[in-house]
Amino acid sequence: MSYQKPTDASTRGAALIRVFFFLIIFTSFSSTITHGADAVSFNLAWVPQGSTSGVLVAIENGYYEEVNLEVTAVRGYGGNRTINELDQGLFDFAYGNPIGIILNRANGGHTRLIGVINDVWPAGLCYVEQERQPRTIEDLQGLTAIGGAFSPVHELVPIWLEKNGFPRDHINLVRVQPDVIVASLTQGRAELAECWRGSDMPLIKKQAAALGKTVGWLEYRKFNLDIYDPLIKQKKNFFFRSTPVFS
Repeated sequence: MSYQKPTDASTRGAALIRVFFFLIIFTSFSSTITHGADAVSFNLAWVPQGSTSGVLVAIENGYYEEVNLEVTAVRGYGGNRTINELDQGLFDFAYGNPIGIILNRANGGHTRLIGVINDVWPAGLCYVEQERQPRTIEDLQGLTAIGGAFSPVHELVPIWLEKNGFPRDHINLVRVQPDVIVASLTQGRAELAECWRGSDMPLIKKQAAALGKTVGWLEYRKFNLDIYDPLIKQKKNFFFRSTPVFS
């Protein structure tokens, strides 16, 4: 296709308008006319983070387009809400967690696990070491832990405490918006925060380091609660049968 440069401003303006109009129409119909791609929605369960980076990289590099998929990633607001929204048909796929699936299925939901990203339960309670250094669950008595408003932490921690012989109110739990968790912990406004390897833990450590602080944590799985092994292995039919979710 040849192109002749407009000779004056009015001609150039008219040409730009025509091109702009064409681009609007082309953009509106290009995916249908050229690709016929299947639209797929993916709920990240949280803000973009390491554990969902594979999906984001694939979108950015056009890997899904190569297999005729138009994937849209949407930020989430916690595991429980994400899995319930998935079960309600608001999204096609999601990044979730086994706890959320258990709760969903226990309440008549139909979510299922179709792939495991983490090979061990990667969650625990983080703290700033310059402020406290708990070594056991007993050391957490009376402390306040924050977690996303729709995170399974609010159901998990009381169960975790009971499994270790402590009352459910041994730790105070507070629901907050996900985007304030990192700053709240590192700046001393919260004593504990749920954190995940490959997720918000690197962000917490990075922000703490900028403030001259270090972060420690107590892993759930080292204190009598490992959701991934052996639970997932023992309950494969429960997790992998019946709306799909990644964990």
